Amino acid sequence: MVTVGRRPLPDSSHHVRGDLADDRILDLLSRAAPEAVVHLAALTDADLCEEQPERARVVNAEVPARLASAVAKSCRRFIHVSTDLVFDGERAPYAEADPPLPISVYGRTKLAGEREVVSILGERACVARLALAYGPRPSGLSRPSFIERMVASVSRGESVSLFEDEIRTPVYVEDAAHALALLVEGPSPPSIVHLGGPDRCSRFEMGTRALAEFGLASDLARASSRSEGRARAPRPRDVSLESSAALALGLPSRSLTEGLSSMKRELERLGFMVGSEIAVPEEEANSL
Repeated sequence: MVTVGRRPLPDSSHHVRGDLADDRILDLLSRAAPEAVVHLAALTDADLCEEQPERARVVNAEVPARLASAVAKSCRRFIHVSTDLVFDGERAPYAEADPPLPISVYGRTKLAGEREVVSILGERACVARLALAYGPRPSGLSRPSFIERMVASVSRGESVSLFEDEIRTPVYVEDAAHALALLVEGPSPPSIVHLGGPDRCSRFEMGTRALAEFGLASDLARASSRSEGRARAPRPRDVSLESSAALALGLPSRSLTEGLSSMKRELERLGFMVGSEIAVPEEEANSL
């Protein structure tokens, strides 16, 4: 496996350091003639996308189109990872056939990227819309998930505020990675596949269940509303994904209870846990 990006992925046999917006990297990929591509890169900070819409357009829409064009001659399958935030949150749960209607710059640019890739590659393209992913970091160089930051804060006796009116279908990160691999290696997938977990829940419910799994006091978690937040990007109310197509393809999707238990075991194995406290790497300490 060859990976391309600003930092290497764990277990990558060969990594090319670079930016997909760089013509030299795209030319290198074109000459490498890959048979399969999984495109994960994106500007995912929704607030930053609102502040820098042109940058969001380039990264989330233009780059996928240029990448698809660069590998079009050789690529038999192109998996383009998108997001549940292409929906407006008013008619959940969303199936693949439901019309997207994004309400943020992030959602609009991701939807544009989806359409560009499918337009260029046709049946060779598969859009994998990912729900809110959670799980342990693959390495200390990666950013901690919101659950890891929350657990770290509560273990220090600090309170956390979590939305109770923002509903998602969280997917365990290991399941998402396995599903993407199966989409590459298995029979020809449909043009769009939703990758969400089986549980519909708010961040507040997700957070309190995580605290219980980690043996921490849930009374330090405060339920809040989207209207109280300071986010610049509009936040859809309910972008739950209906993922029956993924299940029919045999793609994994464990429950939130199973995922949180797996996350706790993996964090302990990686040494991020000390009793009921997370030992946060020094370079991350100031960001939690």
